[in-house]
Amino acid sequence: MAIATTFTCPNYSGMLYTKSNRATPFLNAIGAAVVSPSVEFPVNQEYSLGSASQPAITETASLTAPTVATITRSQAYNVCQIFHEAVGTSYAHASNMGYMSGLNRAGQQPDPQDELDWQIAKTMEKIAANINYTFLNGVYNRAANDGQANKTRGIIAAVSTNAVYAGTAHTLSKAILRNLFKSVFNNSGIVDGAILFMDAASKIALTALYEDSTSAFILPNSRTVGGASIDTLVTDFGTVGVAVDRHMPAEKILLANTEVCRPVEMMVPSKGNFFYEELAKTGAGTTGQIFGQIGLDYGPEWFHGVLDYSKTSA
Repeated sequence: MAIATTFTCPNYSGMLYTKSNRATPFLNAIGAAVVSPSVEFPVNQEYSLGSASQPAITETASLTAPTVATITRSQAYNVCQIFHEAVGTSYAHASNMGYMSGLNRAGQQPDPQDELDWQIAKTMEKIAANINYTFLNGVYNRAANDGQANKTRGIIAAVSTNAVYAGTAHTLSKAILRNLFKSVFNNSGIVDGAILFMDAASKIALTALYEDSTSAFILPNSRTVGGASIDTLVTDFGTVGVAVDRHMPAEKILLANTEVCRPVEMMVPSKGNFFYEELAKTGAGTTGQIFGQIGLDYGPEWFHGVLDYSKTSA
């Protein structure tokens, strides 16, 4: 949409609501942001000791030093990407905020009363929603030149070690949930304290697995209270939380250890990150831009798991 003017963005009275998704559960759950001086940043440095086994070394063999076995290290990394929006309003519209369209009653005031401030605030909400979506679903790209966009890798795409699939396609079961928890535990991840993120349909399916099971829990007798909502799961490997995120793909459940996840920001000298600045005047209006750079540090990918119950294999 172009710059806000009297007729492109009319004023109304009454409470303001949005049909858009402003909730950012995953972004809210992860750690505080850190600053990177480079568009590319490490998410972890890793090594493997191999599988444990019982040695069988004779006394004779012990008289000779064994062959050197070197434990090597490798690095995983991600990138920050740009989020950039513009806002603006005409001078005529800014001076005409008392004029209201639609139905009005005596004494009512327009909401908002300052168009530019409102546009900036709502654009920041839009950016936050885009970041939350990207941190979950982002597809990685490292720009090779100025004409390409850096794109941060989302946590779902990052998980490779603990990718679990359905026994029967499109069917969520306790068995495959147990497989998810077991896979993370067996691969040195931490299940206890992690959070299951899922879409609304998966949340309904999860609750349905337990609400009819008398062996799972016992509801108090009541003639006025019914239903169930699973917000916490006690597993063999620890207790996990349950969160609904509208940006989660259908029939995918993310088990995220949010303690190792954090945003990574890049600062523009003397401006910071995600700042608003007014642009050069080209006429009778005020236009400005909001600019920021951010990426996801998801830590060791094997700390997390993804259950895709839409299919039985990759």
